[in-house]
Amino acid sequence: MKKKRKDLTRIWVGLLILGALFLALMNNGANQSGKLPRAAYNDGTPLGGKGLHLMLDQLGYPTKRQISPLKQVPSDAKLWLILDPETRFTTAEAKQLLAWVREGGVLLFCVRPTFSFGSSSGPSSEGIEWLHTNLNVSRSSMLLPTTGELLPALSTLQLDTVSNYRTGVKKASGSSRTFTVTRPHLQVAGAPGGNLARIAVGKGHVFVLPDALLVTNYALSKDNNATLVTNMVRAHAAKGAAYFDERNHGEVARNVESDSLLSYLKKPPISYAIWQLFVAGLLFWAFAGRRLGVPVALPGSGPVTRASQFAAAMGALFSKSNRPKAAATLIGTRFRRRLAQRLGLS
Repeated sequence: MKKKRKDLTRIWVGLLILGALFLALMNNGANQSGKLPRAAYNDGTPLGGKGLHLMLDQLGYPTKRQISPLKQVPSDAKLWLILDPETRFTTAEAKQLLAWVREGGVLLFCVRPTFSFGSSSGPSSEGIEWLHTNLNVSRSSMLLPTTGELLPALSTLQLDTVSNYRTGVKKASGSSRTFTVTRPHLQVAGAPGGNLARIAVGKGHVFVLPDALLVTNYALSKDNNATLVTNMVRAHAAKGAAYFDERNHGEVARNVESDSLLSYLKKPPISYAIWQLFVAGLLFWAFAGRRLGVPVALPGSGPVTRASQFAAAMGALFSKSNRPKAAATLIGTRFRRRLAQRLGLS
């Protein structure tokens, strides 16, 4: 028996589809930062930070938004918040910020989670990476969302015995993500839930959070969370301005050109639809006009012996061809032709 020759076309199509799916997954990981809690300054959505900045205003910490490159830390700054995973700045600015902490400033620093393949969420930032290295903080783990989950799940925080933070706090909840610190620090909350840490840097302090979930509008509306955040701030930050760091630049200025058609097509959900159409086109190209499976013979039937069987078969044929009046037309035409011949008409 001859061996069947492998269909190379189908093999190549299969490889192309697998490659397309792999690229789609990688692209999806790059876009995950938009789904992380950003706690943006004036964002009133559940994962925004408007509630935090209003709360700080009430506590006597007038809030401001830092969006321009940092030439020098403002003299009125007492509390600095790096919450947004989209925040980017230079190494020189990060050094200025840590020097400010050494002089007595308080920094809330949210660690960016990692995704599959070891990639980090959000755009890369030289300053953020420098802070990770110099604070000896590893990235927090990324948890896959639960099916049908509209908002991230809040996990009960296991608070350590720190009296000035736990005052008035019976049960707090926040992110279940974790990170590690390899330098001396105070564990504010630890396993089995998510962790919070406080690192002493000179005269100041750095509070490390796995992400910004604890300070979002959604989490601050839960019992005791606002009290916990208030206690952390009041314990170390003197009265002064609180800055939301939402800078977005790096060593090389980012391209600020207007969105083109190509950039629009790259954004989800348009990109997902394009991938689906691409895969469907490949499948059509590979299998159009091909017989899928073994040919199946028509069921056998006996010979036609009666005129009624012939008439029934022809009727079924004309019906399937959507010409039910064809038989009557043929009979009428033949009758007129014979009648004309007998009468001698043309």
